[in-house]
Amino acid sequence: MTSGLAVNAWGRPDGPTLVLFHGNGDSGRCWPDAVERWAPDYRVIAVDARGHGRSPRFTTAELDRLGEVFTDDTEAVLEDVRITAGAYPVLAVGHSLGAGTLAAVMARRPDLLNAAVLIDPPWDSPLVGPEPRREIGGARVEFIVACLADPAGARAEQAAHNPAWSSAEQRAWLEAKQEVDLAMVAIGNGRVASPWPGLCARIVTPTLVVTGDPARGVLVGEQTRATLAAIDNPAITVVEIPGADHYVRQSAPEGFHAVVDPWIAAHL
Repeated sequence: MTSGLAVNAWGRPDGPTLVLFHGNGDSGRCWPDAVERWAPDYRVIAVDARGHGRSPRFTTAELDRLGEVFTDDTEAVLEDVRITAGAYPVLAVGHSLGAGTLAAVMARRPDLLNAAVLIDPPWDSPLVGPEPRREIGGARVEFIVACLADPAGARAEQAAHNPAWSSAEQRAWLEAKQEVDLAMVAIGNGRVASPWPGLCARIVTPTLVVTGDPARGVLVGEQTRATLAAIDNPAITVVEIPGADHYVRQSAPEGFHAVVDPWIAAHL
């Protein structure tokens, strides 16, 4: 990869390609159940974002512009994948941070993807800018440090709070915390500088936005959905998965795949 990021590959050696971009604090290996479903039919590539997994850490200068670095990295990855995919279609799936950076790339590079699935992107209402949020970042660092100090306890707490998650998903989630760049986490933000409504208005790639129950703390809540409805971009479809939280795929796996898998198949 010209981006220098680490990637994980499964499935077919060629053919239609799925590129997976994880959320903040996770890694490219945090898709085990989805990979099991998708690998028989597709070439699947899951990226470790900068500061995550086995990818490079952030330089001091890069920490001042996290959102732009994430977006530039995502664009570089998709440029590489588009070349290696040849004539086959390419579809990207992003969760949270990964979904937000995908939207930014699609707004400026409509040539890179045939379609995209955005899982509860960080489209906050009211808007949140790219500025550091040190209080939030500090709390996240404390949480990760506590997980590393007591992995068994963290795994048990995760299982208790998220009973719908499979053991493979829980294990991957915890392992990712052992590989994350804490200097990046301490910033408490990774959003791009451009406000998300303007990005959404420019997207022409067929895009499925998948979110969960507004009562369960999702980012694409009622006000955000109203803004999307007012933008009225025909390229963007929003679907709520009943009972899901921000981790839509893990918290409601059957509902998620019942919607997303046919949509992917139709666009690949």
